[in-house]
Amino acid sequence: MTFPDSYSSFRPEIAGTLAGKTIVISGASQGIGRVIAQWFSRSDASLLLVARNQDKLEETRALCEPDAQSRIEILSHDLAVDPIQPTTFSEPFASPSILVSVAGSFLFKTLENTTREEYQQQFDVNLFTCVNLVKSFLPSLKTHQQNRIIAIDSIAATVGLGDSGAYASSKHALLGYLRSLREELRQEPIPVTSIHLGQTYSTSWASSDMDPAKLINPWDVAQTIHTIACLSPQTSVDELTIMPSGGPVAPF
Repeated sequence: MTFPDSYSSFRPEIAGTLAGKTIVISGASQGIGRVIAQWFSRSDASLLLVARNQDKLEETRALCEPDAQSRIEILSHDLAVDPIQPTTFSEPFASPSILVSVAGSFLFKTLENTTREEYQQQFDVNLFTCVNLVKSFLPSLKTHQQNRIIAIDSIAATVGLGDSGAYASSKHALLGYLRSLREELRQEPIPVTSIHLGQTYSTSWASSDMDPAKLINPWDVAQTIHTIACLSPQTSVDELTIMPSGGPVAPF
């Protein structure tokens, strides 16, 4: 089955639901981040799509444009290294009100065989891309009446994994960061949502013989994030777990 899966056409009408909002989506060049970008492009929000790969970002924009109700800007930038300078952009992209952190990297390797460099890479991508995204735009979020931070961590943020411990460690660190950030921003208030995501069908599974029906539909993830983004300011979804309905599949 090609990616995205055959459910991709079964999407509700969402035009106008986030009119006037500007949303930053990190990790938008492929996989789940690309699906989320495609979903939000139909919502009338302005989108800033961020990832390292310029060519793949252009592909994402091209996929968004046929149905887009949005203004779309792309930025090739490595958030694992540095925050973004908002002054790089004109309005509305310089002052977004919603951040969606998706970027991540999975290492399938035992702790015994993981090198220091591999540990560092996992923490750089899985923790610091989110940290630097928030650092980039938190001053802007504080100026908006309706604002929100939504981050995909992983079900691995809540359990230990014997075959991918560095990945689980980095996701535990991300969850600790998000929980602390949530408490820090309670008085603003800026709701912070952590999504503990189980195994989801994406490009990383495309070359395997895994039945996509055993994995989470990525469009369901996009719809869930869109629903959270549309909540009223006084409501926060603090943490949410999304899992395959039949339970986890190997490797886990």
